[in-house]
Amino acid sequence: MSVLSTPLCRCICGSNRSDDFDPSRVVDAFADDEPPPCTAPMHGYLSYCATTDQPLRGVPIREGGLWLLSAEEEVAMVTLSLYVNGFAFTHKGREHSFSLSPFALVRNCKFQATTSEGIDLSDFKCFKVSLFTQGACFYFGVRATKAEEREAEEERSRWVIDISRAMRLVTQSLFPPFSIACEPIDTVALTQRRLLAGDLLHH
Repeated sequence: MSVLSTPLCRCICGSNRSDDFDPSRVVDAFADDEPPPCTAPMHGYLSYCATTDQPLRGVPIREGGLWLLSAEEEVAMVTLSLYVNGFAFTHKGREHSFSLSPFALVRNCKFQATTSEGIDLSDFKCFKVSLFTQGACFYFGVRATKAEEREAEEERSRWVIDISRAMRLVTQSLFPPFSIACEPIDTVALTQRRLLAGDLLHH
């Protein structure tokens, strides 16, 4: 699916049109598209749900105003609340929350376009949050004038670092206590030729 207009699709951050954030899909029809909660029986492996509707834990570890770049070339100011396991914001009077999983990515990106309303997107220091398992991507930005460009860069960097840290905490919480093993186990023949052993997350 690709609904974001052509100017906003010129994100030069290594993404493509399939990464675009469509609020109507994520906000209005997201629940219908998601699979039901994970109920598969466990057969020797731990299983976790990767849906984004998991409850957000505790109080926000950070809150602040950011510009949300969405479909139809819309640029709207929102208050983003970051939690230890997800984030939330209000868009068009409706609150939306999304829990994070290990299969998510946050990174800087840049737009070089002007919207139909005359908003120059190059004035924004942007970053995106990609939720790969749901096919959703959110673009946020810090607006800056030439005189404030350095401060905007630093603000964006802090957001990216904090969101990345939350993703790392979620990932680490899924691993049981373990240590990487390199040496073979005398009583287990299959380990005689192994190079490395540890835990792995798979979706």
